[in-house]
Parts: sequence; C-alpha cells; structure tokens
Amino acid sequence: YHANCRCNTNGLEVFNRYGNDMVVIWDAEDTGSDVFLEAGLSVARALCARPKSVSSEVDADFEALEKAILEIARQADGLDEITKSSETIRSSNEKITNRARIMREGLSKQISILNEKADGLKELIGNLA
Repeated sequence: YHANCRCNTNGLEVFNRYGNDMVVIWDAEDTGSDVFLEAGLSVARALCARPKSVSSEVDADFEALEKAILEIARQADGLDEITKSSETIRSSNEKITNRARIMREGLSKQISILNEKADGLKELIGNLA
C-alpha cells in the first residue's frame, strides 16, 4: 500500500465506488484486506437496496453511509501503516538481538584470550622470581 492512498503496490485503488459499481481488491492471504472486502459488500448491499427515486431524507442517509464507508477505508489504511511499523520494529529487534549475540561471543573469546595470557604472565613472573 502507498501512504495516504488506498492503493496497492500496483497503484490500483483497493476500495472504490464508481456510480453503482464497487471495485475492491482483496487478497485471500492478507487478512488486512478483509476490511475492504467487508466494506465493499456493505456498500454493494446498500446500493442494491437503494430505490431508483429517493427522498432527500433517504438520500441523506446514503450520504452518511458513504461517509462511514470512506472512514472505514481510511481507518484500514491506518491499520496497514501500524502493521508496517510493527514489522519494521520486529526486524530491527532481530538485528539488535543478533548484533548483541555476536558482540557477546566476541567478548567471551577476548576474555578467554586475556585469561590465557594473564596465566602465562603469572607463570613467567613466578619462574623469574
């Protein structure tokens, strides 16, 4: 998804209404896209239920419905942003943990070398005295 756009990585709108038609891009393997499918189905049901000629009161209800659906899509974009941030944090955590492991192993090796050399120096000093 692109920032500030309800588009997938191919630049296609994942949720859009064209008159009485709904276009939704849904990925069965991405649960994050389920909200777009559900919202699209809700809009499609509302459009099917909408009579040909409507009163201004009913028309206002559909405007409120459309605004709610657009807000759902906006919130879904926010969820996508949170998911990406979470994945970045997880990846960084793995890098930090791996780096700490490497440093710990390096320090342990150097401590062993220091202990060996210190023991060698003690032995050498003891033999000189």
